[in-house]
Amino acid sequence: MLRRCYGYLNQRWQEGCQDGAILFVELQAQGYRGSARTLRRYLTSLRQGQPTCQPSSVVPPRTVAGLLLRHPDQLSPSEGDLLERLCQRCPDLALARQLVQAFAELVCERQGGGILQRWLDEVTKCGIQPLVWFAAGLRKDLAAVTAGVTLPWSSGVVEGHNTRIKLIKRMMYGRGRFDLLKKRVLLAG
Repeated sequence: MLRRCYGYLNQRWQEGCQDGAILFVELQAQGYRGSARTLRRYLTSLRQGQPTCQPSSVVPPRTVAGLLLRHPDQLSPSEGDLLERLCQRCPDLALARQLVQAFAELVCERQGGGILQRWLDEVTKCGIQPLVWFAAGLRKDLAAVTAGVTLPWSSGVVEGHNTRIKLIKRMMYGRGRFDLLKKRVLLAG
């Protein structure tokens, strides 16, 4: 959290403001939610002559993944611009973006097994290792994946019930038999 404030802190330090309490109030006014202790530790390192930390211009991987996985219409203009700049800097990211969007269309529009097979072949040739591993996982149960992108039916409801029953069973671990589980499932429903 303090990482975002390095530029401001370094500027104020150069201006001669070295009081942690004043800087803490100024940072809070700018939206800093971290602790005063963290700020004091950074200021202590500056007093001891350690070099200042520079603001990071690196985009976190989680942010990049979120931008790739969201529908392009749901990106704000600044997020869209950021993603475009990142794709221009990294051709592999641009290719990954195209493949992810193609897969999202394939699943959402249930385009069928033929397009799925072409997508899997394209991913295997692309050389982006995480996508290659994902495709290999899909190939392990290709019949189920093909049914998922072809048929309108879903087993999601059944899986949800199974998860709920397992949760109830875990909550009563060691305290009963099937008759108690049956009562709890019926009462929870």
